[in-house]
Amino acid sequence: MMKITLESTRRLVDFQVKRGSKPIKCRIWEGRSESGILVQVLIPYITAIEQRAQKDLEEELRDI
Repeated sequence: MMKITLESTRRLVDFQVKRGSKPIKCRIWEGRSESGILVQVLIPYITAIEQRAQKDLEEELRDI
């Protein structure tokens, strides 16, 4: 199993899954793997696993 630590950025990109498809707006997150490799992750959608935490998560994301 691979573990990475991520932090959100304010940067957004339009990511096109395949040629001719509608682009998806994604936030760029940056971080490191356990061994120190720098990574960027494009995240189009994020949700809380527990529904009762969704509102708090949305507030945190608005603060970015």
